[in-house]
Amino acid sequence: MKLKLKLKLKFEEFEKSFELNYFYRAMVIRQLALKNTEYIEKRFISKRDFMKTVTVVLNGFKRQFTLPEQVASIKTQTYPIKKIMYWNLSSEDSAYKPDYDLLRRESIEYAETSHDYGVWGRFTFALNATTDFICIMDDDILPGRRYIENCVNSYQLQPGIYGAFGTCFRRDGGGIHYGWKETHNWTARQVNYLYQTWFMPREALSAFWAEVISEARTKNRHIAEDIHISLMAKKYLGLRSYVVPHPENDRELWGNTAGLKYGLDEHAVHLNPELRAAMEDYFSYAIHEGLEIAWE
Repeated sequence: MKLKLKLKLKFEEFEKSFELNYFYRAMVIRQLALKNTEYIEKRFISKRDFMKTVTVVLNGFKRQFTLPEQVASIKTQTYPIKKIMYWNLSSEDSAYKPDYDLLRRESIEYAETSHDYGVWGRFTFALNATTDFICIMDDDILPGRRYIENCVNSYQLQPGIYGAFGTCFRRDGGGIHYGWKETHNWTARQVNYLYQTWFMPREALSAFWAEVISEARTKNRHIAEDIHISLMAKKYLGLRSYVVPHPENDRELWGNTAGLKYGLDEHAVHLNPELRAAMEDYFSYAIHEGLEIAWE
């Protein structure tokens, strides 16, 4: 009885600290569970809502060869994925055909288009998902097996748009890049906008299309979907953008474990000077329209 009371007091004190991240909580819970498994399981599981459903939307643009690895990484996620969807561009070019047998075998819903709708088209295709959350991923990443769990838990602590990599500004000049690539973060970090993957509540997709943006401003929809989702989510839903926790020594939580294996080819937007300049212009436009800037 004394042990249960002691554990209860520890939990109440622990839960009052809003600064503690989910992963610190999980670490403490594992330690306490060694002493009183039944009590801890009842207390902790009731706090975590594993009933929320998730759809993962993959896409292929001249990197259809990454599809098998991406599907494998989604299939091994610790958080249950209700549906995988696949948006395929360049479908008229035989050199960029996806593995249709894989799509059928894994019951993946897919759509193809002969018109290049750029990086924005998948945000239309994703509207067909009926789950609570949607996670849209670029075709050059391989998420760690606990990445979706990481996103769901982070969202429960602080609703927002979550991703694998992003930048905030330093007040003394320059910027900090949080996520898998550079500065590893133990807690979720607010950023200006996100790269490579976007985990969001379904209503954020409607917000994405709340305003008509000229094709000229987005280079025929080939840039700025990442900036735009952060702008619209904040403007219409009050949701900020965050990089989920990326502890340096726990790659299972990362949004990308492939590094730059697939992101440095000739199809990479960030390596195109003209598109990079257009991105900078759109960033300035977004700030004027209400994009929230993150500072450290």
